[in-house]
Amino acid sequence: MSVKKKTVTIRPVQIEFILLTLILSLTGCGSEVETGNYKLNGLFGYKFGDIPDFIPDSYLADDQTFKALDPQKEHPFTTYQITVTPKAHKVYGVMATSNNEFTLDECMKELNAFGNKLTEQYGQEKEIVIKANDDSWMLREKNSRTISLACSEEPGFESSPGSNFQLSLVAQDKALSMEAYQDWQKRQKSDEKFQ
Repeated sequence: MSVKKKTVTIRPVQIEFILLTLILSLTGCGSEVETGNYKLNGLFGYKFGDIPDFIPDSYLADDQTFKALDPQKEHPFTTYQITVTPKAHKVYGVMATSNNEFTLDECMKELNAFGNKLTEQYGQEKEIVIKANDDSWMLREKNSRTISLACSEEPGFESSPGSNFQLSLVAQDKALSMEAYQDWQKRQKSDEKFQ
């Protein structure tokens, strides 16, 4: 399954916005969150629902994604981040990005190679829906867990015009994402009372 066309622009500073958008868009994709065994359990050594060994104070204060410590590295990704729920500190999101040194063709090649790798790993599972579009891949299980891949152009790198594309991956658990969103909403309302 090979796809080549133009890209969607997703910048690293937009990862948090992408997560919120995915959370809100997925909430309408079915009824209640289904329970049971999942095949999409996380990536790079981080499993949805697990509690990481280290959570920086900046995350606890500001709901920031934070650098994953000691991930299981996979080519072409170089930067790994995770998000956890505010109260229970369970992993609900895993993000990875490559360096932004690819040409569009190189990025699309890496996108399709990693998409095909995921297809080989999960493609035989009937619960998992795999969609490859012109510029992205998405794996979805039971409308509850997703892995999204896309190439994005990173502006502002004048040293190598045309070689500023980056591969981005976002994996998330819908139920834990909603738990995190609700916990942060409660926390913000509580903080507003004291101001």
